Amino acid sequence: MTDEFTDIDAFLSGAKRSERSVTLYGRVDLMADIDLLEAEQRTAAAIPEADRAMGEDSGSTLQAKIDALYVQLAASKKVFRVRSLVYDEVEAIRAETQKELKDDLDKVAAAARADAVDQCKRAGITAVNDVNAFVRTAAITASTAVLQKESDLRVIAKAVVSPAMNLDRVKQLAEVLGEAQINMIKAAYSRATNEEPKVMIPKLLTPSPTDETAMSS
Repeated sequence: MTDEFTDIDAFLSGAKRSERSVTLYGRVDLMADIDLLEAEQRTAAAIPEADRAMGEDSGSTLQAKIDALYVQLAASKKVFRVRSLVYDEVEAIRAETQKELKDDLDKVAAAARADAVDQCKRAGITAVNDVNAFVRTAAITASTAVLQKESDLRVIAKAVVSPAMNLDRVKQLAEVLGEAQINMIKAAYSRATNEEPKVMIPKLLTPSPTDETAMSS
């Protein structure tokens, strides 16, 4: 008897999770030089031809410098491949992070509570319920922010398919490249996890009316 799940088993055996790619750059500091040269280029372009000194460049030399910097920038690129994670995996990472960092999170919450008490004193807030509510909210907000940041780094470490990454490498990446490029990895992960796949089949691969007629005949 034919197994009723044969078709879906065959489908799942070759299926893969959604993945996305994102390009990061190691020499984004060069953008500051490009900004300056482009500003000089705009200034030079605004000078009427008749007012230019003999031999003064109208901008071509500046453009050559800009192009050279873009070449350096492009040479520093690294492509990261990121896969989707399911809800249970993300929740497990969050729970493990909370357990691992319990002492640190408690310290963050305690510091936030102390600061909130001082703020209440300076603002003249003395009602016990108001103070308690303000202090509690401050502690929860501070510890949650740290937990979220640390969880996100661990999610990235698990989601990046290539190059091979671990938590220490992700933290190093964040420290060296900065928040903006880490956010690019987060965005790629979000697309892999949440976006519906949009598959564009090349027109040449779609059956033509003639093909369909031939098959049915």
